[in-house]
Amino acid sequence: MCNWWHISRFTGRRDVQLRLPLALSFSLALFSLPAAPVHASTFESRYTSLANGACIIAPSIDEEMDEQLKTCPGFKRILVVVSGLGTSVQIALAWDGAKADEAPAVVEAWSAGEKMEWRGPVEAGVFNPQAAVVRMLFPKDGTPDVGHQVLAIIRVEDGQACLLGAVDIGANKDGYELARARSDKAADFACDRDSPVVIGRETEWTRRIIDAADK
Repeated sequence: MCNWWHISRFTGRRDVQLRLPLALSFSLALFSLPAAPVHASTFESRYTSLANGACIIAPSIDEEMDEQLKTCPGFKRILVVVSGLGTSVQIALAWDGAKADEAPAVVEAWSAGEKMEWRGPVEAGVFNPQAAVVRMLFPKDGTPDVGHQVLAIIRVEDGQACLLGAVDIGANKDGYELARARSDKAADFACDRDSPVVIGRETEWTRRIIDAADK
């Protein structure tokens, strides 16, 4: 026995019934449903250590100039190279097969934090870093203590890295959120085309980070 779906409307004199097959009415209902949402990639963080205990420290390159270099595990094939010269610290990224001491510096300051945060999308269960965030430090005026802290955002491309932007933690209460939000859009940034920018409030210290990268 065939099922029917009835729609009634009042004409003033009598009720008129429009009878549609159930299968057809179901098809119409499907067309009226909203489209299923497209799931975007989920961006996550992974962390690696820059502390001495996690890194390989090379013999002093030049004791008179107080020059040192250490190589720290990064993510997958990437190594983090931290080199110190006097009162300056530089950070570079090197890929498997490249010489650590020949990796071009990406960011420079008085000192650096002991952790690298890698940001990227997770697709089919695989994490692919497209940016890295590291805390760069400057001394408090006239003292050996840390006074100013800037988050340097490093663009991580296939086989190369460059400075994408800088966020002053002290000048921006949501500094970490700003850095992560910009890192999640790092795919729009090309090292051979774009220039690093200050994110959030600009300060002397964010300017120093960017100016050092432009040398």
